Amino acid sequence: IIANHLCAIDYDLYFRIRPQEFNIPSDQKDKSKAFAPNLTASIEHFNLVSFWVISMILNESSVEERVEVINKFVKIAKVLKQQRSFN
Repeated sequence: IIANHLCAIDYDLYFRIRPQEFNIPSDQKDKSKAFAPNLTASIEHFNLVSFWVISMILNESSVEERVEVINKFVKIAKVLKQQRSFN
């Protein structure tokens, strides 16, 4: 279920990105949110998911519990790979 939701969110974010968003003028990189709002949203979502995974792993106090959480995320990653969702 988690993998399906992540895939749906990534799909939605990905298809909102317009080709011109990849051509941000070099002097405007600090204003990327204005020039590339959809690309920025996709990057922010990737960073949010990455932080969530890290937080979930480090939130566990024992190594055994951390291994369990990692194994759950590996299962999610395998489903995402099958769905060809590589973000």
